[in-house]
Amino acid sequence: MGSPLGDDIAFDAIDLLLWQADGVDAIVTRAELLAPAIGTDTDHILEWCRAFAAMTALEMAESVEASDDRIQACLTLAAEAPKL
Repeated sequence: MGSPLGDDIAFDAIDLLLWQADGVDAIVTRAELLAPAIGTDTDHILEWCRAFAAMTALEMAESVEASDDRIQACLTLAAEAPKL
């Protein structure tokens, strides 16, 4: 099943990479391992993660179960997104 943005499999990987990640290093490592397995580029997957990281951090901040480390990992990743 394709993503809502066409056939960009990297989009479909966002939740998997951000899920319960306690640091940016964990997200990067996951991207490095997953990218070749799904036939895409690590940087491309990380671009998608950066684009959605702030929303993910907000969702986690609203949850009583989310850890501060996981929220901070998403905020740090979001801060790496290009400024428009």
